[in-house]
Amino acid sequence: MTMTPKQLEQIKARAAKATKGPWRVHSVDDTCVTSADHDICSTCSEAEAEREDGYNIEYERMEADAEFIAHARQDIPDLIAALEAERERQWQPIETAPLVNVRVSAFT
Repeated sequence: MTMTPKQLEQIKARAAKATKGPWRVHSVDDTCVTSADHDICSTCSEAEAEREDGYNIEYERMEADAEFIAHARQDIPDLIAALEAERERQWQPIETAPLVNVRVSAFT
């Protein structure tokens, strides 16, 4: 997949507008993602998927979703920074690019 500069800027803008991190998962009464200031979202649903012993099998999925959402708050900016660093490294001026496997031979 190729990401255009416009797409990257749109992702950065969405990340900048989101509630500041860190986010964490709160799993006491329900499974929700919270910041220091307030709840971000809940992954709980009205779905009834309980086994005979009363365990809600949807709970594991909701916990996994909440972990993903909570970590995305920092993962997305980290991935953007890594992508930008790699793009910067690949587009260095020739004068500053590292020499890799360069052979120099003298012609006489």
